[in-house]
Amino acid sequence: MFDLQILNKVIANKDFGIILNNGLGEEHFAEYYDEFMFVKEHFAKYGKVPDKETIINKFPDFNFIVVEEPDNFLVEGVREEALYPEVVELINKAAKLLQSNANKAVEYALPAFKAILERTPSGCVDIMKNARERLKKLDEDDKRLFIPSGFAEMDVITGGIQRGEELITVFGRTNQGKSWVLQKMAATAFEAGFNVGYYSGEMSKIKVGYRVDTILRHFSNVQLVRKNLANREEYEKYINALENKKTKFVVATPKELGGKATVSKLTALVAKEKLDILFVDQLSLMKDETAERGTPKKDQYGNITAQLFDWSEVSGIPVVIAAQANRMAMEDEDQIPDLQHIAESDQIPQNSSKVFAIRQKDDALELCIRKNRDYKVGAKFLYNWQIDSGLFAFIDVNAAYKPPQEKTGGIRKPKDKDVF
Repeated sequence: MFDLQILNKVIANKDFGIILNNGLGEEHFAEYYDEFMFVKEHFAKYGKVPDKETIINKFPDFNFIVVEEPDNFLVEGVREEALYPEVVELINKAAKLLQSNANKAVEYALPAFKAILERTPSGCVDIMKNARERLKKLDEDDKRLFIPSGFAEMDVITGGIQRGEELITVFGRTNQGKSWVLQKMAATAFEAGFNVGYYSGEMSKIKVGYRVDTILRHFSNVQLVRKNLANREEYEKYINALENKKTKFVVATPKELGGKATVSKLTALVAKEKLDILFVDQLSLMKDETAERGTPKKDQYGNITAQLFDWSEVSGIPVVIAAQANRMAMEDEDQIPDLQHIAESDQIPQNSSKVFAIRQKDDALELCIRKNRDYKVGAKFLYNWQIDSGLFAFIDVNAAYKPPQEKTGGIRKPKDKDVF
């Protein structure tokens, strides 16, 4: 009965958290194994719990009930239900031994019962008895566990983009270069041999493509956008080489998705295209499909980021999103934003595994690690950023920004707004 209650609660609340957070697995849903596996696989593939109509279509005899019991009561109950057949089997075997030899029955039953009593709840792991698993992890290929971010100096501290359980938020003020940073990271992942998915909420596929071309091979972005490229023959050779690449760089806009992106739309895209990493530009241009009318934006952003992180944990696909800084950050443009400056929701950094703040000043880009679940925070990386050529040249770490001296004569270098 508890397994049915939990499934009903998951479907009604459209929240897979009770299963993820308590380590519940197929062994806890013996009576509803097929239903549980369907819900689990649907969530892993689409990032969303199937709705009631989908369940009815797949399992017309499924019993829908109203569940008001707290999660901990249901979890304790389903674990006890799963334990019952195991204990019955143990007792039956001990009873058979008892008929022939009481000592053997006791020798068998006592350690077996002791093991059950000492066992950690299902889904938990004794990290001492399973220490060898950590040793094995050391021998795995790090190149496949982490994806380079494109900022090698920062990767020394962060390790790069972890494949799974990873939601990275890049935030900054308006027109500071959030999209460029995401595109730099996406282009680097593509060059490293990973299949990339990129949701562009407001920029066309052509302009995203031109920016990636600029980042990868440093063609003038202004010239590409204005269609007066000086070295067209070189660009054509580059395009020919791209067509022979085996890896993908898939861009989706609201036009292709039939409106703003949702978690289920994006995760379905990842599954269909067999992508390795997902970039979202940006969070404010997504829609929370679970929200009711009138739900505050801060709660919607919290829902979306929580769903993306949960999906990353199940699917093993990392997600990188761009987010806006709030008005408080706008008031002090001489400082790189902090976590409290993320617009609308404090849930965004809570749900993120890493948070990077950015600030652009003249030809310099400051990038600061504001949250890093696995290591230290606070490091600031300073880059000379030539926007038109897509060049990011590392200058120093934790160095204070110094504005360049005024120059007279010549043509000024193009700013970020010139390429829109």
